Parts: sequence; structure tokens; C-alpha cells
Amino acid sequence: LPVVAFETRSLGTLINDEIDGVLIKNKDVNQMVKEIKLLLDNEQKCIELGGCAVEKSMNFDINVLKRDWIKIFK
Repeated sequence: LPVVAFETRSLGTLINDEIDGVLIKNKDVNQMVKEIKLLLDNEQKCIELGGCAVEKSMNFDINVLKRDWIKIFK
């Protein structure tokens, strides 16, 4: 499932709006409800965003992170 969250500085670096999740501006609860309903009603969009989210999560695998940190310190 894709993430639906309120937009913050830190989440904006982790979630690409409408690519691998949905970011809600200004803590707008009504907009969040609307976006969740849209995803529930649009299975294809939910699958697409969720698939991209899973792909992106692979970048945070411990082995990937370890490899990247080793590169930095070499």
C-alpha cells in the first residue's frame, strides 16, 4: 500500500508525491480523507504507487546502506 501522510520537510525527501505515496499539505485532514478514498476507489493507482514505494524501500535495505557508507569512507 502507498503511504498517505502529512507533508513535512523530512517526509518530502522520503516520499515523492503521487509517485510512491501521497503527501497532504497544511495538515488538511479533509484532503487526507479525500486522498485515501481516491486510493480505495482506484485499485490501479493504489497498486502503482504501492509498487513504487516497495521499490524505493529497497534503497533502505541494510546491505544497500552498508555498501553506500563503505563507499563514502573509502
